[in-house]
Amino acid sequence: MASLDSSATAQTSGATSLTWEHTCSGTSRTLLVNVFYADWHTGTISGVTYGGVALSVVPGSTNSFSYNNLESIQYYLPNPPLGAHAVVVNANYGVGIIGISVSLNGTNGSIRNVLYDAEYGNSADPSGGGGAYQFAAQAGDALVTFLAYNGSGTPTPGVGQTLITENAIGTSYGAASSYMVAASTVELVYSFLGIPGTGYIATGVLFEAGVQISGIRKCPPGLLTSPTRCSAVLIQRADGLQFGLSDATVPFIYDGLTYQVVQGADASNVHQESGTPVGDMEVRTILNDALDYVTSTDVRGTRYNNSWWTLFLIDYMNPGNGIMIMGKYRLSKYSNTDSSQKFQLKGLLSILSQATGRTYSANCDVMRFGDKRCDPGRTIRASMSISCTVLSCGVVDGLFTVDFSGSTKPAGYFSFGDATFTSGANNGLEAQIKTHSVLTPAAWSGVATYGLGDYSTYGGDTWISLRTGNTGNAPGVLAGWWQMVTGNPATVARIGWRTPAPYSVSVGDVATLCFGCDRRKATCQDVPNTENPSSTNIENFHGFYLPSPDQILTVGRLM
Repeated sequence: MASLDSSATAQTSGATSLTWEHTCSGTSRTLLVNVFYADWHTGTISGVTYGGVALSVVPGSTNSFSYNNLESIQYYLPNPPLGAHAVVVNANYGVGIIGISVSLNGTNGSIRNVLYDAEYGNSADPSGGGGAYQFAAQAGDALVTFLAYNGSGTPTPGVGQTLITENAIGTSYGAASSYMVAASTVELVYSFLGIPGTGYIATGVLFEAGVQISGIRKCPPGLLTSPTRCSAVLIQRADGLQFGLSDATVPFIYDGLTYQVVQGADASNVHQESGTPVGDMEVRTILNDALDYVTSTDVRGTRYNNSWWTLFLIDYMNPGNGIMIMGKYRLSKYSNTDSSQKFQLKGLLSILSQATGRTYSANCDVMRFGDKRCDPGRTIRASMSISCTVLSCGVVDGLFTVDFSGSTKPAGYFSFGDATFTSGANNGLEAQIKTHSVLTPAAWSGVATYGLGDYSTYGGDTWISLRTGNTGNAPGVLAGWWQMVTGNPATVARIGWRTPAPYSVSVGDVATLCFGCDRRKATCQDVPNTENPSSTNIENFHGFYLPSPDQILTVGRLM
């Protein structure tokens, strides 16, 4: 069944080009771009591109409304590149342009029919003439309609239509609506809100539904006999980034994505359990972060959590021969050694095989502080998080630590919490906090012994010791013993990591530090939550009351 993916619009007056951004997603995609332009018999549209790829003119789609020299033309592109790209409309003369882009999922890019109508209303016919189409379509087809009119009103969509947008060039207005066909015969109606003297031009393009494959999987004949057949995997991360990897001999492009060659790739056979099959497999590759495809630091940094892997066969020398999908998997576990990395992938049915239920425990069993179970209103996490700036980082007492400024919270406030970096190499990644201590820089003493990471104030500035056994060396006097700290912080939050950030942390990086909850009932009673009657979060505590052994032995005994 075809469905609307996304739409975007833009307009300009007296220009030779118009550019806007459109995002395509999903599968079996088709991009349609409608261009309304006021040519005044001087300008024409010379072409449309999407991400640098030229679109084709929809046959029979060039139409005009002679009353105000308004013209319309559609362009389309089957299987457009995924992601956000620029739509560029070029004209050979400065004209007013309304551009409307609509992308669809579930179509094969084949056009079944093109519709057109143009009329002008007068005082006796204030509706602008009205209009209706009767055409044959098959279930699952997608019809996209466009409407331009001269007037100041807003058009009324026909039955089953939803207005997407409205733009204007001079006194002409353009709008788009979509209608997903579900019956064998559909009548589409265009009308106005009774605007005297209004004329309109209405167009529509009907796309066939994509080919739906059911039953036994079949390998396309061209692929079955191909001597350059290879395995490929499409990796789709939760943040929208996509990678294409293969065991081919050269890179190739399929569905707008370049598939890179992975050295030393080795995929196991698909394993299935008895009963309801839950397929899983392992993929091993040579560890080489320099390839910058799937790096170990990205995996450790949770960028591949909830990622999906689609495995298929393809003729890398002739991708047009088609593909055969072998399976779709989710990343379950990752491990690496000094020379290789291994990905454990689980089939889609593994989601249904996960254990459900709860474990009886006196501690709260929420997954993350401030999540929906912990706080249905989602307010306490933000109120108990603070944006802090990195002052220094290094190893202190055998534990990798990062010192932050910007926090006045007491020691232990962030213990068991987390830090989400908002700048630097770890931007968007999270690290788990083990310990939180507070350091208060005191005035430098010439007789005190300072260790690595100790703070002191001297000459109106704050300094951090760069060495152990630092005695009698005044800050700013002996180079290499002290480093000035930006901002003269009154207190320093020293964070020891349970799971450090995957990339290097630098001075000046910013992170949001969140309160660390130890999941105890007493802690929940101290967490403020104004949405609860108690003004604390105790109503959302998810631990269980467990009696002591003495109580268990006492209950039910005969005295």
